[in-house]
Amino acid sequence: MSKKMNVEVMNEVEIVAETKSKKTVKTGVGKEILRLIAENKLTNKEIVTKVLSDNPERRTTYSCVAWYRSKVRSGQIDLPKVELETID
Repeated sequence: MSKKMNVEVMNEVEIVAETKSKKTVKTGVGKEILRLIAENKLTNKEIVTKVLSDNPERRTTYSCVAWYRSKVRSGQIDLPKVELETID
């Protein structure tokens, strides 16, 4: 973990204060990407557009979606179960 050091000199006495860099926890978009792949309705580009519209702070790219799709095809990642819509 990196630490920033703030140094102040007051009355010729050096005071060193440690401050921890603040990290925010962001949830990944992997589950959402896998769900969209499982639905089999969107292309990789369309998945990127949808994910970024739902999560504008994320930096998902076409390569991210292609990576997930590749892992699914090779059997390294299982797709989630998706309920299919039935037409009556």
